[in-house]
Amino acid sequence: MSKAFFSRNAEELAEDAGAREQAGELNGQYTGRKRVNNFADIALDRIEADPQARETFDEKDLEDLAASLKKHGQKQPINVRWVDERQKYVIIAGERRFRAAQIAELAYVQCNIAPEDITAEEILVTQVIENALRKDLLPSEKAKAYRQVMDQQKLTATQLAEEIHVNKSTISRILAILDLPEPLQAQIDAGEISVKAAIAQNKESASATSKPAKKKKPKRTKEVKISTGGYTVTVKARKLLSEELVVEALRQAIEQVQTHPRAKLAA
Repeated sequence: MSKAFFSRNAEELAEDAGAREQAGELNGQYTGRKRVNNFADIALDRIEADPQARETFDEKDLEDLAASLKKHGQKQPINVRWVDERQKYVIIAGERRFRAAQIAELAYVQCNIAPEDITAEEILVTQVIENALRKDLLPSEKAKAYRQVMDQQKLTATQLAEEIHVNKSTISRILAILDLPEPLQAQIDAGEISVKAAIAQNKESASATSKPAKKKKPKRTKEVKISTGGYTVTVKARKLLSEELVVEALRQAIEQVQTHPRAKLAA
C-alpha cells in the first residue's frame, strides 16, 4: 500500500468509498475489497514505546532489520494506541520494528491504530500473543509476560493456553523458568542449557542442600577398673568384645608384674 493511502484520514476514505459506490466502480478490481480506516503512516517522533515483555534487543538483529526496511520497505505495521495524556501514539506491539525504523532514519512508519476503548487487558493479551509467536524473545521474558497476563486476568495455565492458542505443556514449561535461580535463568536465555535440564539440575541442588548433615555420634567408651594386689588398672575402650576375657588377661598380667623380681624391688 502506498504512503498516500495510509496518510488519508477516515473521512476522506469514507467519502471516496461512497463516491465509488455511487459511480458503480465497486465492480471489477474493487469487488471483494475493503479499505480499513484504522491504518495510517505516523511520524516516528509521534510514537513512543511502552514497557512490554521484551527487555533486551539484539543490536545486530536491529541493524539487519533496519537495512531490510530501507531496501524492501515495511512488511508489517506497528500496533499503536493514542494516549491523550502523552499526546503520543504508544506502541502496543512492534517495538522492535520501531527501533529498527529509528536506526534506518525513516520519517514515517505504517501503523495499525487500536480502537479508543481498548482495555489494558486486551493490550496485554495482544502483546503476549505477538511475543509468543516470536522466536527471538528470551525465554525468561516470555515467562514473565505469561505470568503477568495470568495474574491480571486471573487465568490458569490452561486458560492462557486456550487464549493465545499455545499448548498447555509449553505454557507450564516456560512458567517453570520463573521458579529457577537467576544464574540458571541466564543460562537458559543464553542457550547454554535447556529448560528441562535446568529444572532437573535445580532439583538435584535443592535435594542436596535439603538433606541435614549427619551428626557424628559421640564415641561411647566402656571403662573397667581392676584392682588386685594393691594395683588398680583402668581400661577404657569403645567396644569390649569379651569383657571377662580382658579382665582375666589383666589380672594375669598384674600377677606376673607382682611376681617379677624388679616389680618386687620397686615395691
